[in-house]
Formats: sequence, C-alpha cells, structure tokens
Amino acid sequence: MKNNKIFFLLLIFILLQSNTLSTIRYVKAGNPTPVAPYTSWATAADSIWKALRISVNGDTVFLGNGIYTETDTLPYGVSLIGSGIDSCIWDLSKSSIDPFRAALIMDNYSVVEGIHFKGTSITRGYGLRAWYADKSLIKNCKFSNCYWGASVQATDFTNNVFENMNIGIISLSRISGGASYIADNRFINCYTSINIDPAPYKNYIRNNYFYADNVSNPTFIEHISGGQPEINNNAFILARANNSSQKFIDAHNGDLIQNNVFITLTNKSTPFILTEDPIISKNNHFEGLMDAHHLYFQAIGPQLVIRNNNYWNTRLLYYPSYNNPYRDTELQQDPMFIDSTDFHLQKYSPLIDRGDSSVLDKDGSISDIGVYGGPLGESYVYIDKAPRAPVGLAVTLNADTVLLKWRKNTESDIRKYQIYTDSTTNVTTDTNRYLTSVNDTLLKIPKSYFS
Repeated sequence: MKNNKIFFLLLIFILLQSNTLSTIRYVKAGNPTPVAPYTSWATAADSIWKALRISVNGDTVFLGNGIYTETDTLPYGVSLIGSGIDSCIWDLSKSSIDPFRAALIMDNYSVVEGIHFKGTSITRGYGLRAWYADKSLIKNCKFSNCYWGASVQATDFTNNVFENMNIGIISLSRISGGASYIADNRFINCYTSINIDPAPYKNYIRNNYFYADNVSNPTFIEHISGGQPEINNNAFILARANNSSQKFIDAHNGDLIQNNVFITLTNKSTPFILTEDPIISKNNHFEGLMDAHHLYFQAIGPQLVIRNNNYWNTRLLYYPSYNNPYRDTELQQDPMFIDSTDFHLQKYSPLIDRGDSSVLDKDGSISDIGVYGGPLGESYVYIDKAPRAPVGLAVTLNADTVLLKWRKNTESDIRKYQIYTDSTTNVTTDTNRYLTSVNDTLLKIPKSYFS
C-alpha cells in the first residue's frame, strides 16, 4: 500500500511538471534578431517553421502582424494564435502551386486562431488541412479568394469568415468517430460553402450565416452521404444568381434541417432543399420564388418528415406534388420579422409557438418557427412594431364617387384602416381630419364630400 501511495504522488508530480513545461513562443515576420527558443517578441522567430519545429504538446505560438508565405505542419496539441485577420496574413501563393498542398497541416488537439488565409483566385490556393486531426479547433480566422479553405475531419469551426471561395469547408471521412461543430461562421459568396463527403461522424452546422450574390451555381451545403448532419438555426440568403441551377441544401440520408431561415430574392424555379433520401425538415421558414422541397421518388416514404414549416411567396411547397401527412401543420403566412436583415419575430407573428410541439424554445415554450426558435435559438422580448404603411394606393374618379383602393397588408396584427382627409399635402392625423375606418382595402367616398 505504501508503494502505491508513492507511485500515485509521483504520478501527480509528473503531471504537474508536464503542465509547467508548456512554453509560449513568438513569431514576427522579418524580425532581425531571432533567438531560439523565441520566448519574447524581441527574440521572436522570423518564420513560423522555426517556432513550430521546437514546439511540443501544450505550447502556444503567437504570430505578430505581417505576411507569412510558408507551408508548415502544426504539431499535436500546439496552438497557433495570430494577431487578427486584418493584420496577420498567410499568403497562399505557395500552396497554389499544388492544388492539394495545404499551407498548414493540423494535428490532433491543436488550435488555429486569428489568421487570414488569403489567396488571389478561387481557382488557386489551399488554406488548411486537418485530415487526421481529432478534437482540433479553428476560430476567429478568415479564408478568402482561394480554391479550398479548410479540408478537415472532426474539427470544430467557430466565428470564422469564408469569402469568395470555391469551397469553404470540406468535411471528409478519415476516422470512424468524433464530431465536427461548425457554428457561428459567415460564408459569403462561396460556390460551395460546406461540402460533406461520406463521413461516419456527425456534423453539427449551427447558427451560421450564408450569403451569395450573383454567384454561379451556388450551393450552401452539399451533403454527399453518411453522417446524418444536423443543420440548425442558420440563415441562408441568396440575393442574385446568374443561372438557374443553384440550390441551398443538397441533402441525403436522414439529415435534420430545423429552425433555419431560407430567403431568396431571385425567381428561379429551383429548390431550397434537394434530397434523394428521406430527411427531417421542420420549423423552417422559406421565402421567395423557389421550390421549397424537391423530392426524388426514393425520398418519399414513412421516414420523410416535413412539418411545421412556413412558406411565404414560394413557388411550390413540394415538388413533385406530395400528399404530406403533416400538411395541416404547415403555414403560408407573413413571418413578421423585425426587418429584412433581422429575423427576430415581432410580437404578433404567426410563427410564435407554431413549431413542432416536441421541440422547445429556451424558455420552455413550443418552438417558434425560424432561426431564433428551438433549443439553440434565443430567449428575447417580442417587439410590437407598427404595421407597414399601406402601398399601391389608387384613386378612381367616377360620376358621383371617389374610389380609393390599396394593397392589403399581410401582417397578422392588422385590424382596420383609418382614413383621414386634409386639403394640404402633409396630412395631420387628428380627430378633426378623421373620416372613417374600414376593414377592407376599398373605400367609396361621395363626390359631394369634396369641395
């Protein structure tokens, strides 16, 4: 027993010693006075490679402002922290020579933060590879103007920006376990934002913002097969497209697509969601002249669940026509967002508490439909905004009447319209100028009323 105690105390001592051996190193582009082991800014290495080649598990390497042009491997358990995406630039010109040569290769339990991996063209450059890296993290980075941003497996992404890319993230299958969390990132004008190759592990795609404007054939998420990713609480916006072959999500194999917002400003007869297999699509909002769900014949069956979604000005809910057993849970109403860029719901929105009853909001109520509903959404106060001003006013003068007609508001909290008259351009809406109120969008006024 005494020897066991000695061994236990020795083990604790070794663990404590290993923690105290972690080293912080520094790299500063062009530093004229590099001195190993590079433990101060004055003696910082003048290249990333010099600092990484002597770094071991637990070490942290800080990158100063500047432009770095090398290709390196990040060792197991080492953190590489840049000074920020505006001033710490990793030039991908070397990796563009070989399209499958990454500027940086990651190992297990490593971290990359605060670096801008920058190329010159979407046909050249490869930022980061983590094919065999489990439980690694990429955060607060930017990838722009290159062919591949990051090709990874079981690696997490938080608060990164992917802009003007051929493919932002490629999630590959190299190990049989683990999970990849892709959360709170921004994907701007990528041909494919996230590509999920056959993967036995889970991909959790949460709280991201996807945007494309005038991009050829944009696909926000392309799932090849395997893994059954969970796609929750994301906003997908397509402003313009220069052809008709885009789709928001190419889904497969039981994907869970829940509490997202899909909006297009185009009028293309192409799908928000295209699937060859049964999927679960619920608590989503679809808006704009595209087909919400394009279903291959093999996708239609008992495992296909499409319910509690809202469709606003969409071309079709399902293509081809589908006798959805959950059809009575589906809505087609104005969502009453705060505005065109803020997808919080107003106080009287018909999407409040209209999601699948098995999914709860953070406050314990039934999930709202949309990006802020569900357990990954937000608890917030619903703002009671005034209705939008009526539009489309037309005035017709007849023999004995003046006919007023306008376009009906679509908000669910419209109760009536009040009409005021005045002899000046700037009407004052007080009781002296009040004429009448109507529930309709048509009003006939006797011509004799007017002087």
